[in-house]
Amino acid sequence: RDSVASRGLGDVYKRQLSDRFRGGRMHVILGLLEGDAPSTKTARVALDKIVDGRKALVVVTREDDLNRLSVRNLPSVHVLWADQLNTYDVINAEDVVFTKDALESFIAAREDNK
Repeated sequence: RDSVASRGLGDVYKRQLSDRFRGGRMHVILGLLEGDAPSTKTARVALDKIVDGRKALVVVTREDDLNRLSVRNLPSVHVLWADQLNTYDVINAEDVVFTKDALESFIAAREDNK
């Protein structure tokens, strides 16, 4: 029997990220904008080129205020720190967008937990 309970949430989590990757719906970027000032308008334009208006989960590091502040008010975007990434938010998003630093942080934390 292949239920959530029998696989465990960790397996569902990995499966959802794998599905996004295989479907071309997981993206890794250096950042959405350059400079020191947050800009929702600039982030929206850059993000639309990546996700084409689909519902997106943007994953950043805790230190990345520039990207976090730039996307937090976009209606089709949910932003999380890498250490908050969870199954529900991955399932709820059509695309998952990691900054390079956030992906490295996420992978390092997963390896530390083994």
